[in-house]
Amino acid sequence: MDHPISSDKQRWRRRFLPLLAALCVALAAAPAAAETVPRSVVLEYAPKVYFDPGERFFPYSPAAFIARSELDWSGCRTSNPRKRRGTIVPSKLGVRSAHPYFSPWLRVRKLLGPLRIESCSEKRANGAARFRSGDYTRPYGGGRGRLLSGRDGFVLDAADAIHPGYAGAPSNAPLFYESGVTGAGNYFVNYWFFYAYDQFKRGVTWQAHEGDWEQLAVLLTPDMRLFAAAYAAHGHFATVQRGDVPLANGTHPRAYVARGSHATYATPGSHPVAGPFHDQAGEGGTTWNSWAFPGDFAPGDEQGWWGFGGAWGSTSRLGAEYSGPLGPGPHKPRYPEEWDGGGTRTLPLEAPVGVQPPVGEPHPAPPPVNPPPTASGASFTMARNGGPNGVTYVKALHASDDKGIAAWQLLYQDFGSGSQNFTWYGDGRFGLKPTAPPGARLSFEYRVLDNEGAASDRAQVTIVVCQNGTATPCPP
Repeated sequence: MDHPISSDKQRWRRRFLPLLAALCVALAAAPAAAETVPRSVVLEYAPKVYFDPGERFFPYSPAAFIARSELDWSGCRTSNPRKRRGTIVPSKLGVRSAHPYFSPWLRVRKLLGPLRIESCSEKRANGAARFRSGDYTRPYGGGRGRLLSGRDGFVLDAADAIHPGYAGAPSNAPLFYESGVTGAGNYFVNYWFFYAYDQFKRGVTWQAHEGDWEQLAVLLTPDMRLFAAAYAAHGHFATVQRGDVPLANGTHPRAYVARGSHATYATPGSHPVAGPFHDQAGEGGTTWNSWAFPGDFAPGDEQGWWGFGGAWGSTSRLGAEYSGPLGPGPHKPRYPEEWDGGGTRTLPLEAPVGVQPPVGEPHPAPPPVNPPPTASGASFTMARNGGPNGVTYVKALHASDDKGIAAWQLLYQDFGSGSQNFTWYGDGRFGLKPTAPPGARLSFEYRVLDNEGAASDRAQVTIVVCQNGTATPCPP
C-alpha cells in the first residue's frame, strides 16, 4: 500500500512537471528584451522647439499640474472629489500602481435605444462595477466599454492659475520620452511635451481645455541615425523622411508649435486643420533647446502617473474638444502605425563617412559656419575639510565660445556609493561635500551649449579627495 503523502507527490509530479518543462522551453525560446536607445542618443535627437510670438500657454510640469488638481469622477451627481487638491499621490494614478484610486461603484440600467439610467454609490451593489485610475476612462473616449458613456471617467481638475504654464521660460518644464523597438525591429524615441492649457482660437474658439500632451517621434536606423520624424497634430502624425527633416545644430529636429493648439509641425507658417480653420506656427517667439537641461529628461514610462487613463484636465458638456486629453501610456500611440509595418522593416544603414551617397539620397549637411564651443577636461585634488553650507570647495569649469555659453550639461558621473557627496550647480561649477571619504575618486563628463544650441564635445574631469594628516594628504 502506497503512503498517502508519497501518492500525493507522485500525482503532483505527473500533473505539473510536464507543464513546468513546457514553460521552461517557452521562456528559452522567447526573444530577449528589446534594447532601449541610449540616453546620449535620446539627447542627440531631442527637438529644438519654436513657439509662435503670440503663444500664451507654455509647457508645464505634470507633477506640478497634479499637485494643483483635484481628482474627480465625472458623470456622477456629486460634488465630492475622489482626492482634493494637494493630496493626490502621483504614483497611485498610473497603470502600474498596486494601490490605485478607484471610481465609485457604477450601475447602468438600459431603457429604450440609447436611453439609460446610471447610478453611482460608494457602496458595492449587485451588478455594480468600478474602475481603477489606470483603466482607460477618459471622458468621451471611444471603445471604453459598455458601462462608460459621455462624461463618465476620471479627471484631473486643475487650478485656473496654472494655465499659462511656465510662460516665456519653457526650459523650466521637464521633457519626457519613451524609447524602444518598433514592430518592424527599428529603434524609435518618442518625446512628450505637456502644457497646462490648450486654446485653439481663430475668431471663434474651436477647442479649449486644461492639460495638453503633444509629441514628436523619431525613427532611427539600426546604427541609430535619424531616418524619419513624425510630428503630432490634432490626433494625427505627419511623417517627414530623413532628408527633409529640418535640423538645428546638425541633429535636433526643428519643431514649430502652433499658437494655442500646440500642434507640432516641421515648418513654420499657416497649416490647414479643418474647413476654414488653420494653425498658425510663426517664427520669432520663444525658443526651447529641449536637450539643454538633461537633468529634466526622464523616461515617461518610469513615472508614477504614466498610464493614467483619465483626462488631464476638467471635463465639459461641450464634448471632447473642451475636455482634458488622455496622457502617455498604453492607451495612446507612441509613433505612426506604419512604423510597425513592412515598409520600414530593416532600415538601411546610412552611408559611411566619406562615401558618396547613392543617387537620389540626400548628401551630408555641410559643417556649420560657426564652430561649436570647446570644453576642457581636467584633474583636480579637492580637500575634504571646511567649506560653507556643507560644501568643501567649489570649482568652476572653463569653456570657450565666441557666441557665449548658454547651458552646461552633466552627462555622466561615477562615484560609486558616494555620489551623494557631489554637487553639480548647472552653471559650470561643481562642489564636493565634507562627507566625501578621503582617497575617493570621482569622474564625470560634461559638455556645454552656446546660445545658438551648438554643443561641444564631451570633456572628462577627475577628482581625488584629499585630507591633511591622512594616507591621502593634500598637496602642499
